[in-house]
Amino acid sequence: ELRAAPGGGICQSSTTAYRAFVKAGLDIQERSNHSLYVHYYEAYGDGLDAAIYPGVKNLVAKNNTPGPILIQASNEGYEGTVNVYGIDDGRDVQLYGPYYPKSIPEEFQDRIKLRSNQIGWWQEIKDAEGNIIEAKQLTGTYRSLPRQTNPN
Repeated sequence: ELRAAPGGGICQSSTTAYRAFVKAGLDIQERSNHSLYVHYYEAYGDGLDAAIYPGVKNLVAKNNTPGPILIQASNEGYEGTVNVYGIDDGRDVQLYGPYYPKSIPEEFQDRIKLRSNQIGWWQEIKDAEGNIIEAKQLTGTYRSLPRQTNPN
């Protein structure tokens, strides 16, 4: 059932934190995207949103680095930033996307599988020697995607 409800604050914070955690190569253990496509997240990473709803949807990331981390959040006007600091273990994190069901590049066609209501990314994490230690698809699944979504 769809009905009006207050929102927009905590999900913007969790989405910004999620993107910082993904770019830092942290282990995302729990994440839910929004049920409906949220167009204003498109500019910063279409399909990389993290919804929060107490008791139902949460964001959990595990520190998989060799030491403690510091998470610093700030804002300037309407722009929020989350930085993740820690001991440099030499990891390199690359994100490729966003990809839509009908526009997956040939080089990713054997790795990325999307349904019509999904947006996908490919994440590669390499160690200090350049060896891939993790490679996976990140997916946003929505009830439906708007027709005007940029198909790359």
